[in-house]
Amino acid sequence: MTRDLAPLFLENSNVIAVGTHQTLQPLHDYVQAMNFSLAPSELRVTNSKPRPGEQATYEIVQKSKDREVRPSILAVLPGRAPGLKVMLLQSRDTGALVELISSAAGSNSIEEMWKKEGSPQYFEMVTYTELESHRPLRTWPVAIHTFTSQVPANSM
Repeated sequence: MTRDLAPLFLENSNVIAVGTHQTLQPLHDYVQAMNFSLAPSELRVTNSKPRPGEQATYEIVQKSKDREVRPSILAVLPGRAPGLKVMLLQSRDTGALVELISSAAGSNSIEEMWKKEGSPQYFEMVTYTELESHRPLRTWPVAIHTFTSQVPANSM
């Protein structure tokens, strides 16, 4: 993701944006329209409208001195023109999210949760990545919401 993303790019192309809270600032209005939000420090994901049984926040879980579980966000949102989409991978550990969507097991786990949500065209999902000595071991989806907000016509 680049801070110099041209505004017209979102009106003419599908976009995959990978980054942290800070590096995804060119898509600020997209991020603001979402139910799930990654804290600036990537320490937690906040769920602004938790459903029954869902957490209001997804925090880092410290399992041991060298092992932790970190939250991230994967979202497929509407682009600015009909038929276009924006995929956001928002995490401190973006490589783990890329691995999740590119592996058979990972894409199957995403698809399973997506189908339980009713197979929405647009959605946002919280994932967890377990790391040992800062090395990703596994990533899995933990919560999904259908994206129903309107995306601003011009967010830059």
